[in-house]
Amino acid sequence: GLDGLFVVSRGSALAFAQITTDARAAGRELGVRYVLYGGVRRAGGRLRISTELTDAERGTILRTDRYDGVEADLFDLQDRIAEEVVATIAPQLREQEIARALRKSPDTLSAYDLVLQALDQIGRLDEEALRRAEELLHSATAADPDHALAYTYTAWVHVLRIAQGWSSDVDAESIAASRAAAAAVERDRRDALALAIRGHTLGYVTRDFDLAAELLSQAVAAR
Repeated sequence: GLDGLFVVSRGSALAFAQITTDARAAGRELGVRYVLYGGVRRAGGRLRISTELTDAERGTILRTDRYDGVEADLFDLQDRIAEEVVATIAPQLREQEIARALRKSPDTLSAYDLVLQALDQIGRLDEEALRRAEELLHSATAADPDHALAYTYTAWVHVLRIAQGWSSDVDAESIAASRAAAAAVERDRRDALALAIRGHTLGYVTRDFDLAAELLSQAVAAR
């Protein structure tokens, strides 16, 4: 999924859907950046459900999908749609968010924007890009000391540097990764990536395999 993704309550969304289908208006009123509309058609006991994901800031359609099933399997179909929507739109939303953050001027960047720019650097997976990512993440934690994702990806940068053989001090880098992951977990105890990194680095640095296994289990449960 997309880290940091939140969904407005069903009641708020349904109440607003009865007023307008204007994605920009919905985005402003509900305080969301993306709007997912859905429609249902029935014929002979069969269902066809269509969904449309819209960028609420621009009013542009990002993707449309269609799902077919039978009325008797409505609840299973709802579950499948929910799973597929998250699985398919989360990567696209992340790409959209990174692109949006890269377009912003430096003086308007929030901690979240800085994290997104860091993700763009991390995705390049080269030594200089990881250095730039770490600088952006430090700026993010300075802008918002409680932004859990900034600490999570700081830990991930340290882990990647070790894995790629770019660390001049593996022990110190591992400790730094563990500290950053612990800071992320303190701020968000459901952060699966932070829990996984914390477990990995504890096992590597302190050889506390029991605690490491417990944290990795929590990471699996948090996904």
